[in-house]
Amino acid sequence: MNPSMFQSLFMCIAYVAIATAVEHAEYPGSKHLRTANILANCPQSTYHFPTGDQTRSYLRVKTPVPDLKQFTTCLWMKRYSKNFDPWISYSDGRYNNAFIVFTNGDALHLWINDKSINIPFPFPTSTDYHVCIASASSTTGKHYVFVNGELHQVIGHTPGIVKGGGIFIIGQEQDFVGGGFEAAQSLQGRVTNLALWDRLLDLSEIVEMYHNKCIICPPASILSLEIDNVDINGGVSAQMTRKC
Repeated sequence: MNPSMFQSLFMCIAYVAIATAVEHAEYPGSKHLRTANILANCPQSTYHFPTGDQTRSYLRVKTPVPDLKQFTTCLWMKRYSKNFDPWISYSDGRYNNAFIVFTNGDALHLWINDKSINIPFPFPTSTDYHVCIASASSTTGKHYVFVNGELHQVIGHTPGIVKGGGIFIIGQEQDFVGGGFEAAQSLQGRVTNLALWDRLLDLSEIVEMYHNKCIICPPASILSLEIDNVDINGGVSAQMTRKC
């Protein structure tokens, strides 16, 4: 290898290393990387939501939601259409849109305390995607969106706590606490292993959840969709496996 080629290769490797370090440094959860052996097997939970516009099919989570100063939520999503698909709708009484995640067309939409954020991403139908949203909501007001184990976007926002005590719905979008559903805003897709943690997950935890085919997850989630934790309504069908 001649000197000029060696220099070019060295500069390329250095650039990749610096870019990777910058990307990881941008996410505060990467400061305390954890090894994969602390991750626990998740109870497998998959829910299929029917096609067609309707207001009857949804999950209502029984688990109480505490005040969230920071949090991470992750799920595997598979869309059956490009329509308005509400994956998470949390209403706390102060804000109907206290925390909402939905896809519509070629974008992921995030609402925190009635303030909206749009994140361009195609999310083709009939394809599984792993999505994590990590929110430092009460401190920096930054939200970190991961798609398939990679940091996709960082969004600044007005800091504020997501208040607890509200209603957590999967599959419909609340216009008031526990109701106000619209037929054109119903999930048509599949949700697998949705969970919520009251902390910023470490980068290694997010990456492992995506890459591990057995679907593993960090311990101590405060909310998950195990069959005993949800009320199933309408045409939603559950597929449960206790072990990987």
